[in-house]
Amino acid sequence: MRAATTLEVPVTQLDEILVAASPRGGRVAQCDARLPRCVLFRDYVVMPYDSTPPPGRAHAWSVAPELLATRRQISQWAGVSRVAVTNWQRRHPDFPQPKDDGGMERFSLSEVLAWLSARRVPAAQRRGGEPEGITYADRVRRAVRPGTSQDSTTPRHGGESEGTTDAGRVRRAVEPGTSRGSTTEEILTELFGPLGRRVRGSASAAVYLHLVTGLLFLRHSDPASWAGLRDDVHAASDRQSDPQRLIRRIGGRIEAARAAQGLPSSPGKARTSFAALGGPAAEDLGQIMRRCEDLPRTVFGDLLRHYELWDTHSGPPATTPRSLVELIMALFVRAGDQVHLHDPYARAGEMLLGAWKAAGSVTLSGSGADPDLCRLAEMGIRLSGGQARLTPGSPTPWREAPAALADLIVTNPPFNATSTRAPYDTWLFDPPPAHNDNYAWLQHVLASLAPGGKAGVVMPNRAAASDDDREQRLRQHMLDTGTVEFIVALPRQLFAPTRVAAMLWGLRAPGTRPGDDVLFLEVHGRGQVSGQQRILTTAEISTVVACLEQWRACPADLTGPTCVTYEGVSARAVPRTELAQHGYSLDPADHLAARTAPDRPASTPHRPIRMLEEQLWLAERADAKVQDISVDPGVTTVGDHPPGWSTVPLKELCDLQSGPSHQTARRLRDTERGLGLVAPRDLVDRRVRTDTTRRIHPEQTDGMSRFTLRENDILFVRTGTVGPLARVDAAQQGWLLGTNLMRLRAHDGVDPAYLLAVLSARAAQSWIARRAQSATAIPSISTSTLGSLRLPRPPLSEQQRIGAVLTDLDNQIIAHRALADAADRLRTDLADHLTTGLLTTTELR
Repeated sequence: MRAATTLEVPVTQLDEILVAASPRGGRVAQCDARLPRCVLFRDYVVMPYDSTPPPGRAHAWSVAPELLATRRQISQWAGVSRVAVTNWQRRHPDFPQPKDDGGMERFSLSEVLAWLSARRVPAAQRRGGEPEGITYADRVRRAVRPGTSQDSTTPRHGGESEGTTDAGRVRRAVEPGTSRGSTTEEILTELFGPLGRRVRGSASAAVYLHLVTGLLFLRHSDPASWAGLRDDVHAASDRQSDPQRLIRRIGGRIEAARAAQGLPSSPGKARTSFAALGGPAAEDLGQIMRRCEDLPRTVFGDLLRHYELWDTHSGPPATTPRSLVELIMALFVRAGDQVHLHDPYARAGEMLLGAWKAAGSVTLSGSGADPDLCRLAEMGIRLSGGQARLTPGSPTPWREAPAALADLIVTNPPFNATSTRAPYDTWLFDPPPAHNDNYAWLQHVLASLAPGGKAGVVMPNRAAASDDDREQRLRQHMLDTGTVEFIVALPRQLFAPTRVAAMLWGLRAPGTRPGDDVLFLEVHGRGQVSGQQRILTTAEISTVVACLEQWRACPADLTGPTCVTYEGVSARAVPRTELAQHGYSLDPADHLAARTAPDRPASTPHRPIRMLEEQLWLAERADAKVQDISVDPGVTTVGDHPPGWSTVPLKELCDLQSGPSHQTARRLRDTERGLGLVAPRDLVDRRVRTDTTRRIHPEQTDGMSRFTLRENDILFVRTGTVGPLARVDAAQQGWLLGTNLMRLRAHDGVDPAYLLAVLSARAAQSWIARRAQSATAIPSISTSTLGSLRLPRPPLSEQQRIGAVLTDLDNQIIAHRALADAADRLRTDLADHLTTGLLTTTELR
């Protein structure tokens, strides 16, 4: 081995670049202690680089080999358009000069970084989470990470050909800390994005999740082995060896780490599972390692959340939605509980993890039919600081020898699964029907409870009210023995891959004193939606818990012929005698159907038409204003304009701003009250509806100032059903522009009402429709295209008159729409009163 070269570089302005640190073929053995944060590799060292020449030298340390980048790469990393980079070069003489690299112009990355360091990102263009004062150089440093693909994010080394591998050794090296500044959410988004799809290949999403969790487990449980794995990845990149060999090494190291931590280990298990991965390149594996390097050990729950949103096309969901786990824990687990909690179908351990986080002192056990998921759960819970005894189980655990009884069971068994019935099966009540195992699971859970124990079991809706005689008898047995305490009907779309409706059954161990009633609850509010998945909000969870606690403390409060509704949750306790009259149905829909039925007719006047008086008056006033409208023939022909008019492109009338990306919008969390995030569905009758608008936390709006709405802004649907418009009024001041929308802000000298009018005219709408249809498979239109639409521009006084006339007509439409809606509500209320006997027709005459 040749002697290592030590570089002494004064550290002032720090730009991370690659500096040759030893002769080719050598290895850096150590680095000068005055060089902080340097990371050692074969042939190269990543170290802080000072662009200021050291004392006694006429020039700074040179970069060897020099890193070069194209205009496109610079624009991507800096988060600007390619035109912006071209403008920088044209307008600023001090912008770095391009270098000829085989016929293509490229720029020195170190020179570009130095130039961009003086250019701050304007406040209106900062991304969410970017601090004030961030420069374009900061963006580039964050974006340029070794291990990404050459064509999109990797700088090229001057003088090398595409086939040269020496530079690849540096690019693919795995060093810690390259993603400093990235949030956990950003890292997870990358892990479950294109990078994850490349590594996953044709393997199941669960195998990829196992890989990421295993790497995290190795990273936090065996740092020495993790460092060795870095060398393995470097060697694989250096030799361009078969990635499957690297995969096998990863599997072996994970198994060794499991054994060292006292977890069940099989030397070939992980290697066999990972063999199904799609032949990932060593570069991609290196990037995954870098991202795992910066994740905290408590991230397993967030991993599962991303996984459940990512794995939406591979059949039934493999995990329980996080918000449902939070509801179950809130209902069944208290901090400091010292109980034995068991999950007989543990999936990826999300229930056990939730229990550990909620209580901390519980004894956890679980089993599952999928041994890979059990192994995953063990590592995830151990990473979070807990311990669980997980054993590979069977799809039919009721046939196995009974395990130790549990004080609490929480589980989400497979919905409507089927299995054969064996003559030697024993059942707590009766044999369940063969067409599904729903009641096999329910009986198994009850039989596994210790005396006085409780259980929360997620079941499909059909289990609560099926017509099968055997299932009806089983429900009767459960009610007669007092094992059913409560049922919660959950909103649809809670499980990301499917719209299947589910319920949570709250059960008691047989022998517990039977209750006289069963509490039925239904979550039916708007809640929160992320993508296509419904999420239970904190308010909804708190309300369900409050209803249950109130009923346990004072049953009479929720017992009666009608239900009580709180904040989007309806509740009613139903006597067992009434349940028997309904065929022992446990479907909340059968017992909460009257949640909107009135209990008294006090709100209906003797003459119901009086309930419409305000809407009638508003409609009449709007009609009167419209009646005053008069128009005269213009002194022009079609295609011509009156004197003083002109035709101009839309961009000369207003500023155009597209809404945020889908990725940005998905990061925003919903809240019951907050700023409105306007969506296309909220644009009705050229106004913004406030009752359908999504609400987000105001503190999440950092970096989104350019999407803020003002009174009289015009909103335009730019994707999908292109063309609908709306005008923002004072009530929406400060709200945010949503995805798929465009904001038009009128220039001085342009009346916003006229802008709305001219864009809603047939000529403009026809032009917009044609251009949108010709753009892509999904109709859409860009700001530049819409900005080129040529429109008539009358003098401001005429604009204001046109705007006022059409505003009056819009107000008439809105007033009559409100009148029709009020009449429809009145009709529904009267139907409720009359058909329940609370009012009679004689009382109305």
